[in-house]
Amino acid sequence: MEQRIPFSYVIISPENVTEKEGCMISTIDKCGFFFFCQKGEVEVALSDKSYLISKGSVCIYMTGSLLRIQRISKDIKGIMLEVDLNYIIPIVNKIVNSENLLYLRENPCFSITEYQYSYLEQLIKALQQRMDIKST
Repeated sequence: MEQRIPFSYVIISPENVTEKEGCMISTIDKCGFFFFCQKGEVEVALSDKSYLISKGSVCIYMTGSLLRIQRISKDIKGIMLEVDLNYIIPIVNKIVNSENLLYLRENPCFSITEYQYSYLEQLIKALQQRMDIKST
């Protein structure tokens, strides 16, 4: 029996950008856990606000959000994880307080330090190795 993983792992690069400018992404059954930008930039709109995501930025969008891609640079590179709601909700309820969830809903995109960037990159590489995914 094949084990189904509770998330999708998408490598975003100029060669395989599936979402195009102007595309709307609805998150009814998924929680777009995060988009980790490694190169280039993407401008997105969540609700009524626009965000510029560039290297060293993370964007966490939650279920019920409507994300619109406004602009994608030609050199974009990043990782996007979308987690199944049925998997993530019990975990979130145990480890995250409601104030943090409200803060993330109001501030979905943010910059991280170089140390945090390196740490996330190591975690992503470990996940790629575990899943036997070839990075671009």
